Amino acid sequence: MSLACLNCRSVVNKTVAINDYIVSNNIDLLALTETWLGKENDNVILSELTPEGFSVLQKPRKHRGGGLALIHKDHISCCHKPISTDFHFTHFEHLECTVASSNNHVRLCVIYRPPASKSNGFKTTVFFKEWSCYLDKLVILPEELIITCDLNFHVDDPNNTDARRFRIILDEHGLTQHVKGATHVHGHTLDLIITGNSSHILRSVPTIQDPALCDNKTATLEMTILP
Repeated sequence: MSLACLNCRSVVNKTVAINDYIVSNNIDLLALTETWLGKENDNVILSELTPEGFSVLQKPRKHRGGGLALIHKDHISCCHKPISTDFHFTHFEHLECTVASSNNHVRLCVIYRPPASKSNGFKTTVFFKEWSCYLDKLVILPEELIITCDLNFHVDDPNNTDARRFRIILDEHGLTQHVKGATHVHGHTLDLIITGNSSHILRSVPTIQDPALCDNKTATLEMTILP
């Protein structure tokens, strides 16, 4: 089963191109960040975006940019399943889904963190507190865990303080980030795929492709989820 993730920076003018990308590359699951969807007439856009034989789960954006979606083949059982928590996460968007087959259940989480700025008032310190709390809830779940995300860190930069803190928090929760290489046309690794350290669900190292849809590239992998 193939999974791809992409920060699309608005699907509005890219519905046909994304639809064609899914079909041409035989993608089973496509996780999208920054869909920029959230209006009532977005159902028309979602219909154009989704190929025949596919369905979509989405979470409308709350801030400038933002918006999350998971497009999946109809024969793959996917449903929205939020984690149970009293904590309100303010500094990132999250969409939790279960991907089920007769033999496996996977918790797939799609995450987007807007960069901190004066206009949105977001603080990196608050994000890391919320992120650690979020992972606390995820790592105790019984299902296999896969997180796809764009957190706007240059995680490949060993001198980036935020990236170092991010890697430490992953280590503290027994998690591994698998994408290696630049996922943005101007360099750096922004789009991430994360699993547990002991997980064997990934059949290969994620490959990076440029679908020429936006500034970001796709990270694609094969998962050992049997139909």
